[in-house]
Amino acid sequence: MTRENPLYQRRRPPTAAELQAIPWLHALSADARERAAADIRIAVAQTGETVCRSGRPVTYWFGVVDGL
Repeated sequence: MTRENPLYQRRRPPTAAELQAIPWLHALSADARERAAADIRIAVAQTGETVCRSGRPVTYWFGVVDGL
């Protein structure tokens, strides 16, 4: 996802409620949880929008909540 990608441009920090809803976040140590929470960004992909391309270097980790 490049900086010119509309999905990248729409990303935002998570709300407190969104962070609470991430099950694996609570399994981390307090330090790791704080670091992860600081780096998490939320972006809602539109139908048909490219989220990532295979064969390119990895720059982000994607968690899909629904809509696969």
